[in-house]
Amino acid sequence: MKAIVEHYAKGEFQVDRPEVAISEKFLKLNIESGTLYEGVFTVNSTNDHVIKAMVYDSRYMLRFNQHTFIAKNFDVGFTFDATCLEAGKNYKGHISVITDGGEFKILYDIDITTPYVKYGDQKIDDLFKFATLAESNWAEAARVFVRDDFKRTFINRDPVIKQIYNSLMESQSVNQALEEFLVYVHKKRALTLSVSKAKINLEFPEELSKISINISKNTWGYSSSTVRSTEDFIIPARKVITSADFYGNLYALDVLISPENIPDGVTSGRIIIENVYQTIEIEINLSKPTEKEIKVSKPGSKTHLIKSNQVRLITTYMDYRMGRIQLREYISTTLFAFNNLARYVPEEDLYRLGTMHMNIMQGETEKVEQEFLRIEADVDNSGMNNKQSCYYAYLKAMVGKDRRATEQAKELIRRSYHTEDDKIFYFWLLLFVDDTYNNDQTALYREVKNLYEQGYNSPLMYMELCEVLNNNPLLLKHITDLEVTTIRWGLRHQYLSDEVIEAFIQLAASFRQFDAKIFEIMDSIYSKKKSDEVLSSICSMLISAGKLDNKYHRFYRDAVERNLKFIGLNECFVKSMNFSRYDLIPQSVLMYLNYKNTLSEKELAYLYANVIYNKSQHMKVYHEYATTMQDFMENMIISGKVSDDLTVLYDEFLEPETVSPLYASKLINIIFRRKLVCFNKGVRAVIVTHQELEEVQRVPIVNGEAYVEILSNTASIIFEDSAGNRYAGSIPYRLERIVDENAYMDICCKYSPRDYRVLLHNYEQLGDFTFKKAIEVNAARDIVNCDEISYDYKQQAYLNIIEYYHENLDNEVLTKYLEKLDIEYLNHANARVMIAYMVDMNMFDKAFQAVKLYGFDEIDSEELYRLADYGVEDSNGFLNEDLLSICIHLYKSGKVNERILVYIINHYKGDLEELAGIFKTVRNRVRDISLLAENTLAQMMFAMGNVEYIYDIFTAYYAGRNRGLVVKAFLRFACYNYLIKDAQIPSGVFDCLYQEIQKGNIEDEISRMSMLHHFSKLDRYTGEQKTWIKDAVGKFMDAGKLLPFYKSFQSFIKLPQDVMLKTYLIYKSEPGKQVTVKYAFDTGSRQNLIYKTELLDEMIPGMYVKEYVVFHGERLVYEISDDKQGTSYVVESESLKSKAFNRKDRNRFEIINSMLVNQEMREDNELLETLDVYLNTVHLFEENLSIL
Repeated sequence: MKAIVEHYAKGEFQVDRPEVAISEKFLKLNIESGTLYEGVFTVNSTNDHVIKAMVYDSRYMLRFNQHTFIAKNFDVGFTFDATCLEAGKNYKGHISVITDGGEFKILYDIDITTPYVKYGDQKIDDLFKFATLAESNWAEAARVFVRDDFKRTFINRDPVIKQIYNSLMESQSVNQALEEFLVYVHKKRALTLSVSKAKINLEFPEELSKISINISKNTWGYSSSTVRSTEDFIIPARKVITSADFYGNLYALDVLISPENIPDGVTSGRIIIENVYQTIEIEINLSKPTEKEIKVSKPGSKTHLIKSNQVRLITTYMDYRMGRIQLREYISTTLFAFNNLARYVPEEDLYRLGTMHMNIMQGETEKVEQEFLRIEADVDNSGMNNKQSCYYAYLKAMVGKDRRATEQAKELIRRSYHTEDDKIFYFWLLLFVDDTYNNDQTALYREVKNLYEQGYNSPLMYMELCEVLNNNPLLLKHITDLEVTTIRWGLRHQYLSDEVIEAFIQLAASFRQFDAKIFEIMDSIYSKKKSDEVLSSICSMLISAGKLDNKYHRFYRDAVERNLKFIGLNECFVKSMNFSRYDLIPQSVLMYLNYKNTLSEKELAYLYANVIYNKSQHMKVYHEYATTMQDFMENMIISGKVSDDLTVLYDEFLEPETVSPLYASKLINIIFRRKLVCFNKGVRAVIVTHQELEEVQRVPIVNGEAYVEILSNTASIIFEDSAGNRYAGSIPYRLERIVDENAYMDICCKYSPRDYRVLLHNYEQLGDFTFKKAIEVNAARDIVNCDEISYDYKQQAYLNIIEYYHENLDNEVLTKYLEKLDIEYLNHANARVMIAYMVDMNMFDKAFQAVKLYGFDEIDSEELYRLADYGVEDSNGFLNEDLLSICIHLYKSGKVNERILVYIINHYKGDLEELAGIFKTVRNRVRDISLLAENTLAQMMFAMGNVEYIYDIFTAYYAGRNRGLVVKAFLRFACYNYLIKDAQIPSGVFDCLYQEIQKGNIEDEISRMSMLHHFSKLDRYTGEQKTWIKDAVGKFMDAGKLLPFYKSFQSFIKLPQDVMLKTYLIYKSEPGKQVTVKYAFDTGSRQNLIYKTELLDEMIPGMYVKEYVVFHGERLVYEISDDKQGTSYVVESESLKSKAFNRKDRNRFEIINSMLVNQEMREDNELLETLDVYLNTVHLFEENLSIL
């Protein structure tokens, strides 16, 4: 801007200016409440000249990234802050783009709209539309769900919804959070799964096979379920299925059935589909094949038959040894098994030897001897394996009854026993050939123990050891794993003598540590023999080990009923009870425990609840317990503990009339507690949030129960599963009161008056404030001073306190609480009121911050005026756009003072029309308007603008403080416009110009010529003016610059006669051009005109002049060869055009013109007289005289 002013001050008016194009002419903006809008428009130079520009908002509500630009093309970025503006508001104004190529306005019309979510072309402004999006495109809805515009549109307006949403967003899965949110706000049903068949029957597969289970869902939404099987042979293709896997509402789950993984005896299993809402079990049954089918079609049946016959050999032998079957049955069954095995495994000769063994046992020795001969003839003994050789040697010894053969067999078998892996077979053979084991039972004991320690495990070992112990119970001296296994085997097979059992009982009773295997044996013994001795051993073991699980309770109960005496028995009786029900406790136990016990608080609570529940059975005991139970209840209240058992005590003994001062102050700890019952096994914890409280409760759910504190109806209950996902609307639950809190609130108010729960209860019980009662403000003051209360809730309490003190005219306290109020937590309704209060209390700084957030549209003009007046005074002259916006608003409404106006004129930037309007307003109200005037004048020159009031602005500026550069530039520019552009300029400006010329500040030709031209239109002049005019005209005439308006000064300046006689063609355009004129004189005849072309003289920059003598009857016809932007006009000679003129002192042009007039008037005599004069005077001299 300064550069152009300097150019104008130098008289350089031809400045290269850009041609400006702007992308926007009108902005219609719909801006969501709660958002910060960002916009942009583009400014371009169409003639490739650099643009110098400034950008401002007429209301100073828009914020620009920058205000000034110097570039050929640039983007103008702006913002509009609607963060706290109310929907429904409208703001109109314009953006002023001030450039060196002109001024431009971009009108704007801004509507503040209700927030909405924009998705593609959709405008989602209610949850029904959002649910529709979720149904059609769940993934996109999930992305929208976490966006800020979703929170702004649907969450932030409702405190309860906001609580739920914020808690759900802690979920590990956004999809699950979205599902729960939609269910909670009743925009969809909870998604559940179902299967078409709960039981599937299949034939036993011969190879890996596949089946499909059809799963359906009841509605759209999100679901994630785990899939598992109870058996290894059932293999689901997927471990997790989600709603995305469904086609429509159906999904086919593939399941593989692997026959290789089917255990013996197992023919069924289950597929379990599980999520937090439900567990679906599908039973898969395999039908057993018939024996015929096994033999014919099942490839694995041979192996199965081999194994079953091998087992038959062992079980039959054991039954025979234990006397369960006769020899004949043993031999026949064993022969059947050996024959089967020989048929299935013909290459194994061991089974043929077994057949021979059975033949020997039934006395067919000749047959066996023949077989021996055949074997020895057909088979090389070296070809037998160790097992076969040892078995064969044993059979030979058995038939021959030869001691030498027996010894040889024994040595062979023992050698293999020590070297081979399958020691059990060789051990079995040794039992028959080695007399050591028969003669020395201790040696057999040691041998079995040695085998056990080596890791061998065979019923043969345990049977032999049982037989040893049965023969000699005194050998049972210790209990190790071998003895435990042996005794357990012996009990299972009923192959132990009573003496062995008694010995084991005595040893078990001496054990100091609990051994589950020994206990299992003792339990087995006790189940068959309900003896005090066994029970004593069991109880001693359990009590010493502190075993208190409910599965042991039957032993403690039996011990009590049998009146057995153990230290701690009564306590263990209670501790091992099923705490989910109140089974009757024997009176002896109750009497003992009332005297002395070591029970924990939880156990005591159960004991006392049991006594109360069963008091009809033990009324005497109940009365003896009453005092103790009440004391215990008081301690629990003091500790703030609650449980199912304590609830029984509270119901029994807690009454408002009987509350003791000893625990009354702690009563508040239980009266708001609720028992939450939730039978969903998938949830692990409950999260409770109150909008009134700062902290969030998170309580584990144990056995479907949790005790939570519920203080108000706004409490939100959220469940959390083991994966960290949260659930708000789909998990059923119920809440149960422990006590009626209203019955005890008076007591709590008396004994716990400062407890946050009491304070909150008292505050909420007040309901709507009347702002007239001290109890109301006291309750609210307690809330804001309570650490446990949430920040949001405190702000609401502050509002009530403020209203109270305003109503009661306590300004000092009102100011105190207004200072504490957080203005960001206001809404539009109370923001206006709070701003008014702040202004009334002269709290202008805080009021100004509130106005910045919420706007000032609804603020009373008087309050806004006071706020602006303070802001201006406190600004120290610095620009604050928010303050300026308020000042402009007041200026337009007409409620301003001088201080506000000064602030506006010092800082406001806008287009010329606005600046001129401000000037009109402030001219007579503000002492110093020079800055506004100077800025307006400079901007006018910079932007080539013009307003009607611009010359008044200049004269006012000139009369006050001014800068010579601006004055000189403006006056020279005004003179240029006046003289060259024929602009109308008030005389006052010429007065200023005359002063500057007189001072010598302006000396250029255009300005001086403009001044002369202005004077030429006046009737009278001062002596000083006449002097200056004479001097100026004289200098111009000396320079050959003669213009027709000089004739106005002929009364006091002697002018050349030519000025009166000649006609002047004057053309005005840009300076420095070669301007030619094509002209002719039209006399009115029909002859063709003869044109001449001549160069116009540039009299002064931009003014081109040509002189002509045009006689009577002639008309000057011309054409200027310049561009179309110039202007031209002709100033004719008045002397030659007049009919009457003085006959004396006429020059030749006048005489010729007179003759032309006489001829036209047909005045022949006068024509002849004038011709005679012309010939005798003018012509004679011109023809005969010459200049020396």
